[in-house]
Amino acid sequence: MTPFAIRRRRNLLVWAAAAVLSWLLFVALDAGLMDADIWTGWALFTAVVLLSLYSQRKRLTMLPIGRAAVWLQLHAYTGALAIVLFAAHTGLSWPDAVLEWALWALFLGTAVSGLAGLYWSRSLPSRLNQTDEELIFERIPRHAATLRQRAETLVLRAAAETDSALLGEHYRKHLAGLFMAPRWRWRSLGHGDHVTRHHGRLIALERYLSEAEKPYARELAALCRQKSDLDMHFTIQGLLKGWLFLHIPLTAAMLVLAVVHLVAAHAFGGL
Repeated sequence: MTPFAIRRRRNLLVWAAAAVLSWLLFVALDAGLMDADIWTGWALFTAVVLLSLYSQRKRLTMLPIGRAAVWLQLHAYTGALAIVLFAAHTGLSWPDAVLEWALWALFLGTAVSGLAGLYWSRSLPSRLNQTDEELIFERIPRHAATLRQRAETLVLRAAAETDSALLGEHYRKHLAGLFMAPRWRWRSLGHGDHVTRHHGRLIALERYLSEAEKPYARELAALCRQKSDLDMHFTIQGLLKGWLFLHIPLTAAMLVLAVVHLVAAHAFGGL
């Protein structure tokens, strides 16, 4: 068993123990006719505050406050514990006030986006290693423009040197849109080869081309493959960056409403 697997198993056991103890404490408080909602509410609020600290940790990379990987582990397990605390605090019953509905929606949105982001950050980066080169997200549009220029130049050269418009007509009908700009492709998130249908069409087109045109068709097919890899980077890197623009605002809004909820709950006698 690898050190990572051992560490993950140990962390899961610690989390499971904390979750069970939290639930048993809630049951004990409830059985003792104590206001368990007060305790679970404060525990949940504390968990939410700890979760919000992770984004601040990423901005303070110069401070010696622990490795980012450790903070990420704490963030993930604290988030999972917060879900248990949320279930205990609400009893999974429907809200009966506007503020509670808003908190429900914000918590569920934060939890779902956090779980999705955790899954994507674990599973998607390895997909990027399947391509021949590393690409910086902000430079992808420039790479796409370069590929389009190369494809158009290739088609024009093929028409001039072979005196045939077949490859150029195929490019105009089927490939011009592909090379226009980086494209978001959901299928890039899955596994398997990323040879596009455009690549396959060019291979099939070879039977209708002359011997002089075939090398140009193969080179154009290679450019289609490069564009497919470019779109995969655009999709995966965009998703890995973009989900935070949903998760972080949801967390901030939830924290603000949680403070309002705590103040209102204590002011009017109970959570």
